[in-house]
Amino acid sequence: MTEAGRLAAVRVGSWAMAVLPSEIDMTCAADVGADLGTLLGKGIAVLVADMTASSFCDTAGVQALVAVHHAARAADAQLRLVVPAATIRRAFELLEVDRVLHLYPSLDEAMADAPGSYRPSA
Repeated sequence: MTEAGRLAAVRVGSWAMAVLPSEIDMTCAADVGADLGTLLGKGIAVLVADMTASSFCDTAGVQALVAVHHAARAADAQLRLVVPAATIRRAFELLEVDRVLHLYPSLDEAMADAPGSYRPSA
């Protein structure tokens, strides 16, 4: 997160992309969730959360991301997570949240997918 406690984010039309911190744990998970939720509250149809720089995500982080996913669905929007790190993807698989969250191996793939056309990656 930035010094102000906000995620670096950019918005283009009804899409937004936010860069998540290197570690998402109990010390920052609530802030990450709140910041992503704030972006959703601004009429976003697709919110891409980029975890490219993330090397760690504990259960508090997972819970925050799942909560944002549910908030996005309630707002008729979509949360897309860019998760290139094999260790984080494996943790999501073990917790079975890969069945709920929209995971992409790269930012390009997350941005190229049409809204509402998510296909789980292999």
